[in-house]
Amino acid sequence: MCFDGDGAHCLPVIPGPPADPDYQYTGRFPAPARWIDRDRVGDGAKVAASFALKELFNPSAEGRFVALSPSAVSALQRVRDDWHQRTGAGLRITSGFRSPGRNAAVGGVANSRHTYGDAFDFKPTTGQWDQPTRLAMLQLCKAHGFNERLAYSPAKGGHVHCAMDPGQAWRDGKVGFDAWIVRAEDGSWKAEWAGLEAEGEPALVWRVEGVEAPPVEGLTFTAPEGASKVLLTVADVAFCEAPIDATGRIPCETNAAPAAPAPAEKAPASK
Repeated sequence: MCFDGDGAHCLPVIPGPPADPDYQYTGRFPAPARWIDRDRVGDGAKVAASFALKELFNPSAEGRFVALSPSAVSALQRVRDDWHQRTGAGLRITSGFRSPGRNAAVGGVANSRHTYGDAFDFKPTTGQWDQPTRLAMLQLCKAHGFNERLAYSPAKGGHVHCAMDPGQAWRDGKVGFDAWIVRAEDGSWKAEWAGLEAEGEPALVWRVEGVEAPPVEGLTFTAPEGASKVLLTVADVAFCEAPIDATGRIPCETNAAPAAPAPAEKAPASK
């Protein structure tokens, strides 16, 4: 099985899924049909110009077999190439393939695309992890065919999650999770969400209208005096807004995230 268009990075595969209980698929999507045997190819085998097999899963936590989507690996390489051309930095993969058993153990959502080998979590090897950087990376993921895109909080390590989801939840600009903005009795605000991968806290950016104030990142927020409206982006892809005197739980829009600005200035060359 080849992971690029020119056939430069190909590995032998076996049919599957493996019989091991950790590889049992019970969701709405069929199990991957082709599997890489780590014992046969070695974890150092290259699957793309910039990535070895061992970078796209956790070698110490996974079993003998790994499933990877050629189209997703190829898209990941293109994201990396574009990011490197823009900034000089590479990508550090924080999570890739997870077997269903491993996914359950770490609290991943049912039917996680990580279990199908077409989801990757990553961040730049150098540079700041601010909202402009996250938005630029999400835009690259979109440009290269990843339709499931999320950004996670810098307070929890921070990364973007980009996946190729064949379902309907992420089609036509929709966001495949729910989020709300909630006003507490003391007048403060809090973000809530459901249906996200258990990979940390999503990036949460608060802004206001009616008064000049810098954006604030975090789970809770107290609006400054004079604000007329509170605005929140969740995972940099869902958008909430509420008048300052609103009460209760206000649902977020699902496809109104801000546009991506230009990334930061070019960093020293890296992988």
